[in-house]
Amino acid sequence: MNAPPVAIIVSSLVSSGRIGARATAFALEQLGIETAIVPTTIMPFHPGHGAAPRYNPPADIFRAQLKALAGHVRGPAIVVTGYLGEAAQAGAIAAFLDEVKPALYLCDPVLGDDDRLYIAEDTAAAIRDTLLPRADIATPNLFELAWLTGMDGETPAAISRAARSLGPREVAVTSVPSMLRGHIGTLLTTADDALMAESRYYADAPHGVGDAFAGLLLGFRLRKGNIFDALPSAVGAISEAIELTARLGLPELALVPARTFLTQPRVPVPTRRIGQ
Repeated sequence: MNAPPVAIIVSSLVSSGRIGARATAFALEQLGIETAIVPTTIMPFHPGHGAAPRYNPPADIFRAQLKALAGHVRGPAIVVTGYLGEAAQAGAIAAFLDEVKPALYLCDPVLGDDDRLYIAEDTAAAIRDTLLPRADIATPNLFELAWLTGMDGETPAAISRAARSLGPREVAVTSVPSMLRGHIGTLLTTADDALMAESRYYADAPHGVGDAFAGLLLGFRLRKGNIFDALPSAVGAISEAIELTARLGLPELALVPARTFLTQPRVPVPTRRIGQ
């Protein structure tokens, strides 16, 4: 029997909460994908909750963890990268990617939002220059896409053009302005097609949404075999999780209470093709 795929998640790790690698892993595991985590930085909780000591693993330890994992994983490797603690980690991850030759690599370029970087600029540049050229899939938000590409304009056509210049063959851009009142869009672009999925907009989105969405999009892509089929399911699942989180009044995505929605989203998600 062939070994099942394993998703290796290289991102931040918190002791408490569902952000970073814990959010991505939970989403993938609900969809039947085994996971392994290599932390880029370790924190007790999201820094938005208060002062949080942070520990970046020493460079030699980080490289050694990746190298050991490359020889340990038995199934086909799938790699997801998210938040990086420092710029040098990008080079170590690139060497790891070159060694394991993953069946799929999703780069979630966690740089910032609300028109500001929240990582060092050299780290953001390392993600752009070292990791994105190796990725099959990318999931930037609108600010991240603009920072990475110098995008001019926020029309769907302009966003699609910028996404095609990013490098990966499949790019799902989140936080895209929607034509539907009270909605927000996720625009998926490939070389010859673009699809917008729209869901309800929440002004105060909880922490962990982008991390969980990356896991859901990858998980549904593996399940359905096509990223255009995966997009409405991933958007629907994350939208239902956000709605439940809002009803519960929680600051972080309520993934455990929402676990049944993650695999079988109930609310139809409107989609429309975007012309080139």
